[in-house]
Amino acid sequence: MRPEDKILKLLKQGNKLGLELLFKQFYKPLVVYASKFVESEEEAEDLVQEVFISFWESDKLATVQNYIRGYLYNSVKNKCLNYRKKIDKIKIKGIDNYSESLFENFPDEDGFQEKIAKINAEIDKLPERSKEIFVGVYIHRLKYDEIAEELDISKNTVKTTLSRTMKSLREKLSKESFALLLLLIS
Repeated sequence: MRPEDKILKLLKQGNKLGLELLFKQFYKPLVVYASKFVESEEEAEDLVQEVFISFWESDKLATVQNYIRGYLYNSVKNKCLNYRKKIDKIKIKGIDNYSESLFENFPDEDGFQEKIAKINAEIDKLPERSKEIFVGVYIHRLKYDEIAEELDISKNTVKTTLSRTMKSLREKLSKESFALLLLLIS
């Protein structure tokens, strides 16, 4: 019996040992594979972990007959491609929505300083943890892992907080000021 068949059998029995063996055998190769599709190893690791979690929590085990390796590689590829599509759409939407109005009404030096002051004021109003994460990522250019370790929180908490912070800033700032913020932090 191939190791993959043994793993699949254990998984279908609901035995967590199957998940451990699956992780040990496939995690690193899948991260390397995912790295071909995304920009960083961190993103690749996150996406592979999401595939494992989804695989374990859903009823997908019933649909996998024999070729767990092919199923996992295909799942990782699809997860990465969907992630890229989502990220690219966010980047394009964010820049397209704001850059046009920014350059049409680009402020003079005083107006520019005023917009910077408004941006800084809104950043200062952020909850302390949100502000720490925002400054860490966009000002100090720290990686999510570094911020998570420094603040003793999970990397997913960093991502979620940063996403909520950007949404909050988008709502509170004018289009021009938010576009300027995007340009400053990119």
